[in-house]
Amino acid sequence: MPSVHESSFKETNVELLVFEASESSGVSFASIKQAAENIRGRAHVTPVLSSKLINQILSAGETEFFFKCENLQKTGSFKFRGAYNALSCLKESDKGRPIVTHSSGNHAQAIAAAAAMHNTTAHVIMPQNASRVKFHAVKSYGAHLTFCRPTTKDRVRTAEQVREAVNGILVSPFEHPGVVAGQGTVGLELMQQVKDLEALVVPIGGGGLISGIAIAAKSCNPKVVVIGAEPTLASTAFQSLQAGERLQATGASDTVADGLKSGIGVLGWQVVCRLVDKVITVSEEDIISSMKLIWERMKLVIEPSAGVGVAAVQSEEFRELRFKRVGIILCGGNVDLDHLPWQN
Repeated sequence: MPSVHESSFKETNVELLVFEASESSGVSFASIKQAAENIRGRAHVTPVLSSKLINQILSAGETEFFFKCENLQKTGSFKFRGAYNALSCLKESDKGRPIVTHSSGNHAQAIAAAAAMHNTTAHVIMPQNASRVKFHAVKSYGAHLTFCRPTTKDRVRTAEQVREAVNGILVSPFEHPGVVAGQGTVGLELMQQVKDLEALVVPIGGGGLISGIAIAAKSCNPKVVVIGAEPTLASTAFQSLQAGERLQATGASDTVADGLKSGIGVLGWQVVCRLVDKVITVSEEDIISSMKLIWERMKLVIEPSAGVGVAAVQSEEFRELRFKRVGIILCGGNVDLDHLPWQN
């Protein structure tokens, strides 16, 4: 059974909370709108799809779901938005210097592609257990690869070593305001594409995606409810909200949702603790079955991380909220077709 953390659906001044989140994180609605201009013509404006059949399966037809298809974004995930925007925001004196990052795959691909488009070199640190399809994709964009042990601590340490060696610029997957502002364009687009949304459901890993989306969405409509979705096996945002302080991941997670293994970051926590109304955690079985459902019924290739949000809306806790119009972020579609989770 999924677990849930919820605030009070923010009966306090939402505008003040958005201001506080922006001040502490360095990401504002203005910077998200600027990011939208920076990525215009480079990133796709991804479609929003709906399905009466899926509405029936997920909620007996009581809720209309709108799926924001970031699985159809360049490099196969929302990460391209943040990567391209971050490189667009570099100071003139830093342009041309090598870009360094660490990632389990999607941000790695995004940085590699964005660096090539900015005519600079990317150095990417990936965990040894990274998905084969993501590893090969990073190489195809021309990045230099370094492998490390599959822990956040080792990723960060190795990235810093490489950065020093090449005199590079570190662009973190979720601790960089330019990255988070770029991810916020997902929420900005969705709020423009679909009117009168009551809630948004967003997967949480390091917290960059949900942070940007929360600032954008609540700036557009302070009444919209932002709900995070996490694997139970990688639920540091949920646990941090329960504890009232940011908790770090204690080790490598075994969740099938490989894009969500990172613990909630410092920047993400500054926004999540103020603007995220609820976090639902879901089991591995529910993640896999939800991923398979979207493949079979909507004919959309999504990765397990995207299945986390779909699993969350099937929980009793979510259904009891009785929302009528809900946006779900399908965050990515990079899957190793030789190792589908329901075939293991």
